[in-house]
Order: sequence, then C-alpha cells, then structure tokens
Amino acid sequence: MSIWTFQLVATEAEVGIGLAVLAGYAVIYCLPCLIILAVGLIACDRVQWHGKRSIPVAVIWILLGAAVLSVPFWLS
Repeated sequence: MSIWTFQLVATEAEVGIGLAVLAGYAVIYCLPCLIILAVGLIACDRVQWHGKRSIPVAVIWILLGAAVLSVPFWLS
C-alpha cells in the first residue's frame, strides 16, 4: 500500500471520497499509457522493426524505471 492509502485511512475519509481519490490516481497513471498504446496502434504500419537489440538502451530504460519507482520514497 502506498503512503496515500494510509493517509486516507488516517483521516477517516468516507468511502465515496476514497473511491474518487483512487479513481483520480487511476486516470492520472493510466491515461499516458493508453495514449501511448493508441499512438502505437495507429502508427504500427509505419514503424519498422529491424530486429536489432540494444543492451545499452535496455539498461538505460531499466535505470529510468528504477528512478521513477523510487520517487514515492523521496516524497515520504
């Protein structure tokens, strides 16, 4: 559970408010993914896959993912 979930419980927020907050988080976090998915589906015929794998690029993406994952720990 995230720190925000504990804060909702600690403030004794009503169920409706809690669900609205969780729905807001879902929209904020899911909307960019859905946009990227839609762009990918629209442009899939124009994207060419050459079958090349880039280890350095994969490592960079993993490190960026770890950095994003650590942001909530910085904020608490």
